[in-house]
Amino acid sequence: DTGRRSALESLRAARDALESRVRERTEKLASLNEWLQRQANLLEQSHDAICVREAPDGRIVYWNAAAEQLYGYSRAEAIGRDGCRLLQISPSLSMLDGLQRDRYWEGEVRCTARDGREILVESRQVLMTQPDGRWHVLETSRDITARKEAQERLRASEERFRSMFEQALDSVFVVDSAGLCQDANPATWRMLRLSRRQLVGRPIQELLAPEDRDRLAELQAALARGGTHRGEWVLLRGDGDRVPVELSASILAGGRWQAVARDIGERRRADQERARHLQEVELLNVRLARSLAETHHRVKNNLQVVAAIVETQQMMAREQVPSAALDRIKHHVLTLAALHDLLTHQAKGDREVEHVAVAAMMNRLGPIIRTAVARAEVTWHADDAFLPVREAGSFALLLNELISNAAKHGGRRIHAAFTLEPATAGSAVRRARLDVTDDGPGFPAGLAPEGLDTMGMDLIHSAATLDLHGTVAFQNRPKGGARVVVLFPLPEQPVPATG
Repeated sequence: DTGRRSALESLRAARDALESRVRERTEKLASLNEWLQRQANLLEQSHDAICVREAPDGRIVYWNAAAEQLYGYSRAEAIGRDGCRLLQISPSLSMLDGLQRDRYWEGEVRCTARDGREILVESRQVLMTQPDGRWHVLETSRDITARKEAQERLRASEERFRSMFEQALDSVFVVDSAGLCQDANPATWRMLRLSRRQLVGRPIQELLAPEDRDRLAELQAALARGGTHRGEWVLLRGDGDRVPVELSASILAGGRWQAVARDIGERRRADQERARHLQEVELLNVRLARSLAETHHRVKNNLQVVAAIVETQQMMAREQVPSAALDRIKHHVLTLAALHDLLTHQAKGDREVEHVAVAAMMNRLGPIIRTAVARAEVTWHADDAFLPVREAGSFALLLNELISNAAKHGGRRIHAAFTLEPATAGSAVRRARLDVTDDGPGFPAGLAPEGLDTMGMDLIHSAATLDLHGTVAFQNRPKGGARVVVLFPLPEQPVPATG
């Protein structure tokens, strides 16, 4: 009995120990399963596409949700398929060598999604050995297509900027936050007669004339507040010569600022010469005043004769002279004839005709312009203002050219408006605005009209900038159609005659 009880106790002890080990292993297995489930959840929640392929046949055995979203194939469609064939991947030699040598490779892989899109991914691949001796490749991938395209656009943009920077006719230089010249284009080297090596790293203050150096702090403070600057400065060349410039500055990232400087020395000399010439012209006008009415009449007749000759030449020599070119010349001549006709009427009451009413001039030019663009409806409006005779001629040619261009390029409803803008604070000079709009197709995307080398564009720029001393802008209207805006300083207005 004693031996039997001892044996039973031994069996109970063995049973208890076995049950304890079973419970322990069961708990460990449950814990392991829980850990594996967490890992699986992490894989499914990953933003990176993750797949596992058998080696060496490449058969897919795992495919997470991010892979479904990236490549467009569901898990059921991908499992069991050859991953390289499915995604049209051609493994590179570096990929194969890396996996064989280091069991690891990373790089960029170009593949094709289910919808045919070509995708560039950043891939990391690890070669792993399973307990059963089989080899698997664990691959994580991230779509970098958009990033690469953005980088390429940035690179192309930087190249375009650098090309413009290098080829600009104006001086362009960049100053860092410490006030040192960081970069300068070839135009700056030539203007200041210094090499790039002599400019880069040089305090910008050393390039300023002594009387302008105190203004530098004000300029930098204005730029630091996010503003811009435009004004006239005097720079010093390497040989000590002074060069007056018109300088435009704007802030850049990191406290740097960029300036564009244009040599205005020649312009100042031209202005002085122009002033001297105008004084001479005024003296001559006194002598010519008595014959002004007769001259206007004679010029009008001569211009009409020229228009008739051009029209005859157009009919007789079509193969040698473009008809459109002769039309343009004819209508410009008729425009000048109409202006001189208006001057003739004014000269009957005032022998010294110096100014022309803009509204009267536009009303006189209306029938001629409408004849030239018969297929379009032309309307106009003009505020009360006067232009000197010289500017009036340029204005008339400019108006005719802008309306003709609008009609030529598809405008059916064209409106020309001459308005006066209020004087800005601190300035007594008012600006005049000529606004020509149409309902045509507008300017083509990517086309810069001001860069076209045509007779019409030369006339527009010459009249707007050289004769009227203004600016011209080419725009597309939000509701369709083109807009050309000419802004120029309004000359001093004549004093109204008092009875």
